Amino acid sequence: MCFGIYTCSPYIVTIGIVNNALFFIDTHPVTEELGSDGNGVLLVTPDLSYRSCQLLVQWLLLRLAKAGVETDSRQSLVWLTAHQDEKCNDSTAEGILDKGYLHSRVPSEEAEKTDEDSSIEIVAVPGKMQGGQT
Repeated sequence: MCFGIYTCSPYIVTIGIVNNALFFIDTHPVTEELGSDGNGVLLVTPDLSYRSCQLLVQWLLLRLAKAGVETDSRQSLVWLTAHQDEKCNDSTAEGILDKGYLHSRVPSEEAEKTDEDSSIEIVAVPGKMQGGQT
């Protein structure tokens, strides 16, 4: 499992990989047009294929456009991974953080291309969001 943080003002969202699938968590209110009920969303792809990556990016770009974010807005993505070495015997997240072994990197490998049809599962995040509170 790994995760990252994507930012494009005013949005900050979580993206990651778990169980050979991409996930994307947006806790900001998302319109029904994009598959939510006004709450945030949890998007889950069926796999890690190139097509799944494309679908996730397309949804994100549509989400930003519908929210009025300019196409030339600055964006940032950082992947957070736990660095393991012989000095770190405590493999828990707390141990890694306490010892300062958490760092970020940008993956250099491109997702594998495939012709398989895939889709993104959209799941509304529980809790009604109003005024930035859940």
